[in-house]
Amino acid sequence: MATNLDIITEAYQLANITNDREVLNSRQSSKGLTFLNDMMIDWQEDGIELGYYRQTLLNDTFPVEDRYFRGVKYNLSLGIAGANGVVAPEETRRIAGITFDRLAKATIDVVDTKFNHMPTGGRSGFNVETG
Repeated sequence: MATNLDIITEAYQLANITNDREVLNSRQSSKGLTFLNDMMIDWQEDGIELGYYRQTLLNDTFPVEDRYFRGVKYNLSLGIAGANGVVAPEETRRIAGITFDRLAKATIDVVDTKFNHMPTGGRSGFNVETG
């Protein structure tokens, strides 16, 4: 199980701000947690429901299914990169786009828009003006 700090650390690495041998300082970890919370809450408001709830501790288990980790890390890295005045690598941006699309498709409820209960007009004799 990954912790919140694991997700944040990998996002910093994907943004090319740190490498895999560096440990995040307290400012980076704190900012990372803020970015993570903000991004996940924004996603919930947009209908991307992953079961996430606001996190306060870096060492707590990340409260999302493992299958969504990749999308979260890559998309978080874009926000972290921008906040640090850098552009994430092209490959990171590409994968962030792909994984975001997958997350959206997997989690957003699509409303059935069948209208077969409505009168069709045409030969049925229904007149929209008179009912």
